[in-house]
Amino acid sequence: MSEIPKNLELILEKARELEVKGEHFKAYNRLFFVSIELKREGYKHLDVLAEALNQGGIVKRMQGQYDEALEYYKKAIKLNPGNEQKSLAEINMADIYRVGKSDFDEAHACLKNAHLLAKKIPNEKNRGIVHAKLEDQKGLVFLAQEKYKNAIKSYQDAIEICDYLTEKYPDDKENENRFGQALHHIGVAYLRLKDPKKANEAYGLQIRARDFFESLGDKQGIVNSESALGEISMIKKEPDDAIKHYEKAMNLLKETGYERGKTAMALNFAEAYLTKGNLDEAKGYLEEFRNGVNNKTVTEHDIKLMQNRFFKVIELYDSHNLNIDEFKQCTLNYNHT
Repeated sequence: MSEIPKNLELILEKARELEVKGEHFKAYNRLFFVSIELKREGYKHLDVLAEALNQGGIVKRMQGQYDEALEYYKKAIKLNPGNEQKSLAEINMADIYRVGKSDFDEAHACLKNAHLLAKKIPNEKNRGIVHAKLEDQKGLVFLAQEKYKNAIKSYQDAIEICDYLTEKYPDDKENENRFGQALHHIGVAYLRLKDPKKANEAYGLQIRARDFFESLGDKQGIVNSESALGEISMIKKEPDDAIKHYEKAMNLLKETGYERGKTAMALNFAEAYLTKGNLDEAKGYLEEFRNGVNNKTVTEHDIKLMQNRFFKVIELYDSHNLNIDEFKQCTLNYNHT
């Protein structure tokens, strides 16, 4: 296989740094440029082309264009690159079947394919990072199925892999990113168990995850951790503290323009302000949530994960005798297409 020119290798390295930071669109632009240059010069570097397609799929996924994302991943596999990019494409497809289609059987099938491919990755570090991502995604699928113990086991497996890689390959940014994701997700799983005793443990995990994301400059990672910290504050009956965490998250979401996250965060704010009895602030967030759901900025998968919070908000909403058009019906009538 032909060597990639040094200038393009530097662009590739920058693209991977941006991907770790969650700057998916900027990463894709650089990867796309590299892939065009390689084609123009007659190279057959399928791994880079597949990487560009995988990254392009992530961009489409973050924009809520799930069918388009799926096509990118399928094209990556069709190129028949090395096992690493094929495995990542299968993991990314599982993510779409989970988030965009609520098809958990298909998601698990993709993860089984990914596992078989990942075992054949020759480089130990890369193999470990892909396995950690695979276990983390498996945990997310189990979480969506409300199989919390299975989810926790998968997250623990991902954390164990990341721990090993940290010892053997210190300061690896990709591993640190995956470590932070797994810590965040297991903390969320503890919250879903509805065990108040787990709240302190979940809080500590989110702080560790946030530290990773802040060091990497991963804005969406920080958003996820701040949101979870806010949820924990609500469990502790500390709505003012929750609002502080939500504000940090929402400010970053406004920077990145991630509408799916803004809609979910609006419901969090509404719960906190209704708990405080601050109805004027609550109304604005209730309307923002309703509009987001009606505009399909969230998926059926998201709605299911938000159901418990939605019903809590409904109780508070009724207790304050609020009347906002279509608010109570917006999730019940939700029909994602």
